[in-house]
Amino acid sequence: MRRPGVRAMLAVALAACACGSSSSTGPGGADDVSPASFGAVGDGQTDDTAALQAAIDAAPPGGTVRIPPGTYRIASDRGLVLKDDLRLELGDATLTGPNVNGARCRLIEVSGRRNVTIRGGTLVGSRVGAPQWGVGILASDADDLVIEGTTFRDFFFDGILLTGNRGCRRVQVRNVTAENNRRTGLAAPAVAELTIENSAFRGSRGQSPQAGVNCEPNAGGEVRQVRITRSTFADNAGIGIYIHRALGVSVSDATVEDNVVAGNEHGIVASAVSGVTIRRNRVSGHRGRVRSGIALGEETSRAVVADNVLEDNFRGIVSAGATEVEIRGNILTGTGTTGDAASGEDGDGIICRGLRGLLAGACVVRQNLVRRAAGSGIAAQLVSRVEISDNRVEDAGQRGILLRSVTESEVRGNQVAGAGAETSKRYDAIELVASSNDNLVTQNVCRLGPQTRADITIGPGCVRNRVFGNVSVPWTGVSP
Repeated sequence: MRRPGVRAMLAVALAACACGSSSSTGPGGADDVSPASFGAVGDGQTDDTAALQAAIDAAPPGGTVRIPPGTYRIASDRGLVLKDDLRLELGDATLTGPNVNGARCRLIEVSGRRNVTIRGGTLVGSRVGAPQWGVGILASDADDLVIEGTTFRDFFFDGILLTGNRGCRRVQVRNVTAENNRRTGLAAPAVAELTIENSAFRGSRGQSPQAGVNCEPNAGGEVRQVRITRSTFADNAGIGIYIHRALGVSVSDATVEDNVVAGNEHGIVASAVSGVTIRRNRVSGHRGRVRSGIALGEETSRAVVADNVLEDNFRGIVSAGATEVEIRGNILTGTGTTGDAASGEDGDGIICRGLRGLLAGACVVRQNLVRRAAGSGIAAQLVSRVEISDNRVEDAGQRGILLRSVTESEVRGNQVAGAGAETSKRYDAIELVASSNDNLVTQNVCRLGPQTRADITIGPGCVRNRVFGNVSVPWTGVSP
């Protein structure tokens, strides 16, 4: 019989150690495993991959691996591979590892596993090198995954990547911070039932889409039932929250509520999403030309944008090519006007437009307050059968309400005060242009500012519009 080699003897010794001395009756209970028992050093120089992996492998089902404070160097082309029914408590520990050129680099992998919790700690990647991937946590086809209280920093791609063939299911991300990653704080190309709450995603910069969170299915895949709430998305070079179908089959049932979104290139963007609610968010500081606070893209349907507060965005709420959109109860304060002719063009407070021809049933715009839009307060273009009702528009740079190539629509019960601030006597409180036909304009109150040209103007070529029951009152310097 062959005698066991050195490696086999070492494996036996480690297994004996795992059985005899790694469990404790400390705060976590008898099923706790300490990587120190397997030789983990945590000095930031020693490769601790094998020792940490041995601790993970030794944990019983339902057990907890607690990593003591320290900095643990991980071989990122291998990562730490977690198993079913495991809790990884990182506490005050830091895991870090340089990229390996050409490799799928990750610090932690949860692949095909279920019932895993990762809590606490800091994961630090690298923004240099030429890896195939570079992520903090790679979750592939994982079920019932919780990531809580962890910081992700400086990854070549993403802090967290949720992917797979069938995708991850029932993922909760709570109280995490992702900052200074090149691609995204969190990327979700294949996931169902994802909740992100009480987290912060800042400073993504370096590789498209440079987003805080990017929900974008792989080719042939889907993303569904996403809820993003009570989180902060700030100073990302791309989009704060980006939910879009791209090359996938579908994105459906997304909710974005009670978040703070500030100083990104664009704030919140949903494109080709079926069923999306964007509600009670504070969105500010997207000032660049054609940058938007909230944007709904082509093929988005069944969207509600309600009760949001938007400030200091060049464009407030944009619906372009989307249908069945309800925009209601929002408060928007724009960037104002510079006074230069046409400087506010396309800087509208609320925009509802078609893209590839006259779009029917695009929007209902109701009970919003729009102040200091650089362009028009509310604009509709290339749409039919839309409703603009019971809104207040104050101090718009251009028109208060503009209909351009709009048919069979209704403008009712709105209050417009002080339009035309950009250029004196050039813009009207309400204006219909470019073959806007068969519309109803009624019960609106137009309070003419000193720079407003007229109350309601029907342009050449606009026919069969019914305009009655509107009120025009002199400017008093006080909004209605």
